[in-house]
Formats: sequence, structure tokens, C-alpha cells
Amino acid sequence: EKHTRECFVVLEEGADAEKIEAEIKNMPNYFADYDTTVHFISEEELKRDHSSIPHGGFVLRSGKTGWNSENKHLIEY
Repeated sequence: EKHTRECFVVLEEGADAEKIEAEIKNMPNYFADYDTTVHFISEEELKRDHSSIPHGGFVLRSGKTGWNSENKHLIEY
């Protein structure tokens, strides 16, 4: 199972939607390893429907510190 990501994009006039979608879906370390859906929307729709929540969801980051990686940490944004 892959984590799902949705990406909402406003294209500039004359932009190549297929190329941009492929570039987004193949972006290493961010979208490439996920089930990504790209939605092309108007600037009006972006302002109306997607401007009140800059990031929907939580970001979790974990890591280890110490000389022997003996300390485990988890932070949530």
C-alpha cells in the first residue's frame, strides 16, 4: 500500500499539463514513491476552495541522536 498524495496545480497559459503532471509524479523523495493524483484547477478555484488550509494533515518526523543513536525522537507539526 502506498500513501496517497493529492496535488492541486494552476497552470500558466500555454503550459504543458502532461509534462508537468509527469514531473510532479516522478519528483524523487517527495511524490515518486506515493500514489499521487494531480488536479489542474483554475486560479479562482484555488483561491475559493484551497486557500484556507495551507497543509491538510499532519507532518511527522522521526530520527535518532547521540553518539550511538541511542536517543529516539518524534516531532509532529
